[in-house]
Amino acid sequence: MTSTDKIEALRRADPAADMPSGGPLDRRAREDLEHILHGEPARISVRQRWIGRRSLLVGVAAVTAGAVAIVVTDPFGATQPATAATPPLLDKVLASGQPARDALHRLAAVAQTDTELPGDGSGPHIVRTESWSLSTRINGTQIRSAVVPEITELTWNADRSGHITTRTGKPYFPNSEYRSAWEGGGSPGKQGTVVRDESWQPGGYSPMFPNLPLPSDVDRLFIALKAAHPVDQLGTGELIIAINDLYNESQPSSAVRASLLRLLATRPDIIYLGRMTDRAGRPAECFAIDSALTGLPQRQVVMFSPKTGSLLASEEILTKHAGSLGIRIPAAVSYRVYY
Repeated sequence: MTSTDKIEALRRADPAADMPSGGPLDRRAREDLEHILHGEPARISVRQRWIGRRSLLVGVAAVTAGAVAIVVTDPFGATQPATAATPPLLDKVLASGQPARDALHRLAAVAQTDTELPGDGSGPHIVRTESWSLSTRINGTQIRSAVVPEITELTWNADRSGHITTRTGKPYFPNSEYRSAWEGGGSPGKQGTVVRDESWQPGGYSPMFPNLPLPSDVDRLFIALKAAHPVDQLGTGELIIAINDLYNESQPSSAVRASLLRLLATRPDIIYLGRMTDRAGRPAECFAIDSALTGLPQRQVVMFSPKTGSLLASEEILTKHAGSLGIRIPAAVSYRVYY
């Protein structure tokens, strides 16, 4: 069976196959599935596409793996909780919201005049994040008895040299049953476990956006974002993924941050959730879109600093159906916090 055959088998086995598909797999989704099929089981993908449709596709691939003989190991046996651990939902994250255009323009005006974050231009680029996804595998194991976040520090330069380290953070348990199952299985992914430690010589790193800084003109910026993200085909949810991908690798200038917000303001399906607090305890202006981009009904949430207009955090929440993912709904299935 070829890789293409296996990928198509995964698609046919999708537990949400009878729901809107969100369109064909793009290049990045196929790269991630190729890694699942052929990559080293003890490593995270060398070119992680940190969040979004790829994350949930990997989760779906894991739970439908019998179709192509991929096995998600279960180190806990009969003691494993019936549903996978997920982090607590943030307050108001499922609120009905209101039209976002005015709030986004107000925030763009704040970003435009900000002098606190000048942006990193053409480099060096230094990004520190905390993230978690239902699909994350640590040392070859998909941990379902605990939420084990990953702390990543990425540094890369204009010559494509750089370094990345990823370590596990403090685990979260919904209750004592989950903690007991995790400890009974050997505490996989315990805090401080090194997941990745890699350096690149000049030319070795492959960024999502190779020509930084991106233009600050809204129209030109949109073209640059769409070069690697099929926004025209997949809609606002893909635009949110593109913005996350940009922040995963760089700190945009104040002018670019303002244009990103103005670009979001042109999308009629994005809603304003109001002022919230992110998982790092910071106040944030929060926006969301409801879609079926992954094949399951979901809400994508983005949280911006009210002082700088910089992206603080991003979350994905399954709102109505879990397919065969084995989680309680509604549930956060991924999050990323930017520091």
